[in-house]
Amino acid sequence: MKEKDYYRKRHHPQRNFSEANVRLYNTILDLDIKTIFEFGCGIGRHIERLSSWGYEVNGCDISPKCVKEAKKNDLKVFIGDETKLHKVGKKDLVFTNSVLCHMSNPTQAIKHLERIASKYLIFCECVTKDNDFWWIHDYKGKVIHTIDSHLDNGATYKIYLCEF
Repeated sequence: MKEKDYYRKRHHPQRNFSEANVRLYNTILDLDIKTIFEFGCGIGRHIERLSSWGYEVNGCDISPKCVKEAKKNDLKVFIGDETKLHKVGKKDLVFTNSVLCHMSNPTQAIKHLERIASKYLIFCECVTKDNDFWWIHDYKGKVIHTIDSHLDNGATYKIYLCEF
């Protein structure tokens, strides 16, 4: 069984996986990539899952407590915010999941993420009631598609996939 089908059949029915995560994973599984970087990885739940599917994944998070927890699972993570992204080399895919909406000015982070991404950049972020990101953006990548995911709690996420 293809990994994508396995994920859909095994995990999609479980309530602890949000529709936004299901759509994020299915988007990633459709890409021809090997290396991934997650900006704002928390305790590494995405890194752990994607690594188990054969991807080479690492990430960073601003929380020392989260990074410490992720390292307990031997995940490749470091403590850092947008000022530490200069340390990261090229990756096929870079993604964020509910991170940029917490930043007062995500412009610097986006520039670094664009530099790191050699093929794709995914923003999975909460959107305003007008169904757009809350910050002004001008991505140099071409947006291939957006996926709207309306969650049970009323929040709406948009997954933006940019190809370079």
